[in-house]
Amino acid sequence: ARDYILEENWHFHVRDWKCPTGGVKIDGQLRKQPTLRILSMLERETTMTPYYAFPKREEGINAVARSETGENHHVVINGNQSGYDPNPPPPLPTGATKPMTNLCHGRIIVDGKILKPPSDDRITPPGDPRFGSNLAGPLGNYLGQTNEGSFVFHGGIVPETSDLRSAMGGLSTNYKLRDGMFYSQAVGKVNSVTGESMIFTATHLDGFGGMTALRDAAIRSGLRESLDGEDPSLGGRGCELLILDGNDATALLYRSPNHEWTGRWHGLHQVNGVSEYFVSTYLMFECRLPRK
Repeated sequence: ARDYILEENWHFHVRDWKCPTGGVKIDGQLRKQPTLRILSMLERETTMTPYYAFPKREEGINAVARSETGENHHVVINGNQSGYDPNPPPPLPTGATKPMTNLCHGRIIVDGKILKPPSDDRITPPGDPRFGSNLAGPLGNYLGQTNEGSFVFHGGIVPETSDLRSAMGGLSTNYKLRDGMFYSQAVGKVNSVTGESMIFTATHLDGFGGMTALRDAAIRSGLRESLDGEDPSLGGRGCELLILDGNDATALLYRSPNHEWTGRWHGLHQVNGVSEYFVSTYLMFECRLPRK
């Protein structure tokens, strides 16, 4: 991926990765072997921007990518887990086709400031019907980028004050749990033998599971096998591969050579006329050319 980006002087590299092991068994049934689309970017040439779609009601990743902010970026993926407050949601505004989430589990930083809303710190145990998530607290993790441009993968809660220009919290390292789900979205970081760091997204295309296999393969490729700030008493064994929202929220778009948006999106919460509601948090990446 690094050689392709440098030699072709392109913004990123895309390839599909077939999980080398068979699909997992669910209720005694062997599920299809998964395939994930891996999009790799040079860390030193990449800027991350979290995006909150609720204020302008951009419904789905297609609308988000074509927003004023999206036009300045090369890659868009779905964000962290989100929900309504109040629940059920209030009546739809004029022109809206479906409800849209307005809060997210964990905090979001844009331009050095925590966005409130949608950032929500309420913690509820798994299965509790009230809004909130254990991922909003110490069990969660966050992805950030410093003012100097370095990407940070960290356990716990996005800090109130820091040198982060952008961040998204409420992320998971429960790879085994995701092995039992259809679609997943993840972001990771690998360090090559040349010292060039790569940021990558991993978007589930088909099959079932694959997050544990992806983690193990990425570790062999230079993924750091630990996570700063993770509380060992909580039983976690995270690494620099963080899982975002998945299943019906999963989505990916990226620029083709003619600057059109292409990619893969299949989550019902991204499709007008199909979804019960739209999600509202996304991650955008601007990928500068290595040779100007």
